[in-house]
Amino acid sequence: MVPSEDLYRKYLEKKHSSFQTPEELVEAVVKKATGSNATQKDRIIAGEVNEVYGVTTEDKQDVIVRISRQGKNNFEAEEKVIRLARMAGVPAPKVLLIEQASSGSENLTFCIEEKIEGEPLLSLMDSMNKNTLKSIASEAGEILSKIHGIVVDKYGPQDGSRFFETWGDYIFNIEKRRLGITASAKLMGIESGLINSAFKLLGENKEMFKINKAHLLHGDFGPKHLLIVDGHITGILDFEGAKGGDPIRDLAWLNFFYGDSFSIDWLKVGYKNKDIFDENFDLKMKLYRLHLGLDLLEYYGSEKNKSGMIHTRERFIKELENF
Repeated sequence: MVPSEDLYRKYLEKKHSSFQTPEELVEAVVKKATGSNATQKDRIIAGEVNEVYGVTTEDKQDVIVRISRQGKNNFEAEEKVIRLARMAGVPAPKVLLIEQASSGSENLTFCIEEKIEGEPLLSLMDSMNKNTLKSIASEAGEILSKIHGIVVDKYGPQDGSRFFETWGDYIFNIEKRRLGITASAKLMGIESGLINSAFKLLGENKEMFKINKAHLLHGDFGPKHLLIVDGHITGILDFEGAKGGDPIRDLAWLNFFYGDSFSIDWLKVGYKNKDIFDENFDLKMKLYRLHLGLDLLEYYGSEKNKSGMIHTRERFIKELENF
């Protein structure tokens, strides 16, 4: 995975180099959020969507500044999800201010959050002993079960972009993108027959996507969004991809990207609702990983993210071989 990680770093650096919000605008929004002037501002090259800074103010407040260039204000929906998570005991960052502003021809949305101390687990994993990592994974399972314990009133993305009557409707909405997915897959050397096989498998197992309640999903739960201090989790970041649906989808996402390096078996130890690990759990995990493969083939292709393309191609083919 080292070459892929290097490719991903280059992809992030190139993407973030195109984000250039004027310093005075960042400082003005920080002042409005904190009541204090910024004295230090450090760029954080992480994530694939937002421009991000860590800022310290004159009165020693530490905040994170996230700046979106998307047409819609996703931060407001995310803030609502964060409030629900915090009420459930999840260590998520408090949002201080959401502010819209213009810079030249760009319409920007700022989200100012209190900084949670800690280092991302992803940057610590290589130097961490296995027992500590297993303990953190169990802790992560307990926190994730708190997120999943929240029932929301709609299926699919919580940003208001789409509404779905059922979780199955959200899952099978991917059918509308079959041509785009097939085209992206072809560019990655994946035959259309494999794409058709994946869609066929999802359709043959549609009963697996029937759920009675929309549980809150983090949407991108993994080591890069877990902050660690002294071997314990201090914060959970980035709820921008939150969804309402089946908790197993979050576990499949984690497994799709991190495999055995952050084992689902370790996470299960701390996860409170053991009922989800029933006789259908393994099949659902396979189906959700297959669905993610289809989804991400098109996404990474459109983003020209070579690291993501390589990883998704490998995982997608592997998932098909598992059936």
